[in-house]
Amino acid sequence: MSNAQKIISMKPEYPSGEVIRKRMLSHGYCNPHLDFNGVDLEHYVFAMTRLKEQLLSNDEMNALLKNLNLSTQSDKAKDYEQVYRHLSTTSPTTTVIDLINNRRYSDPRLNIDINGQNKSPRLQSVNEAIANSLDALGLEIGQFGKGIKQIIDWLEPNGEDHITVISHLHSEPTFQVTMLKGVNDQIYIDIKPLLNAHSLVSGTTIAVHAKADLPLRSDSAGILSQNRIIEAVHNRFPFITDIPYTFFMYTLYLYFLYTFLFLPFRLQFQVTNPQCRLPTFLLADFYLLSFPLYLYTLYLLH
Repeated sequence: MSNAQKIISMKPEYPSGEVIRKRMLSHGYCNPHLDFNGVDLEHYVFAMTRLKEQLLSNDEMNALLKNLNLSTQSDKAKDYEQVYRHLSTTSPTTTVIDLINNRRYSDPRLNIDINGQNKSPRLQSVNEAIANSLDALGLEIGQFGKGIKQIIDWLEPNGEDHITVISHLHSEPTFQVTMLKGVNDQIYIDIKPLLNAHSLVSGTTIAVHAKADLPLRSDSAGILSQNRIIEAVHNRFPFITDIPYTFFMYTLYLYFLYTFLFLPFRLQFQVTNPQCRLPTFLLADFYLLSFPLYLYTLYLLH
């Protein structure tokens, strides 16, 4: 047997993603090079849903707490809270996930959210990430729904392609979620706390790590390229080069109203009462002087 054959024979064999998604027990995947040790995404999502909806029986919760070396609390909600806290500080294991699911698992069919929402899920995921960023800045785009999940479609089944999601707040612990696509075409998830994350910018950062390079440009409509992504982003989020017509006319109306009606009265009042200068007049003077600058700014924008 050649050295190459020995290396190939030493590689672990994994069941296909289709088999994993249909069976009751979860499946683990390890990549020491990436410090990745996770479980399949479907069983993990199903388990987190059971925790969120507090569907565990007393016996199931007691067995889970015992496995995690946690003590039972007087309040059921506190039991779930400490389980959540524990799972956010350590990588999920198949044993814990299977205890939560307790053979009640059913396929959540995540593939529909990943690649069944759009003809170009990769391009849609980029638009969704930008829209979410604008929403976080207070612009309230709100145009997309499940599109951000389609970013998983960027991953190829080579055991190396992965996505990292880092959420950081200055006053809260920082965590990194890693989703990796195994050689069996199955998505796995791992969660770890990040230490010494003080230098990170507050917010959520999503990064796609793919082995294959994205071409700069492509003549084929079915192949995504850097230029096509840039063009799609510009088309989806164009620069604003005009202003509402009603707002412009309303401002113009106020300007002429002040100039022709109020200004003569204001001048006469100041002549007869030079010692009096009311704040209202100061505001009106400011409006009159700043309006030409406002019109010039609009001209520059166009």
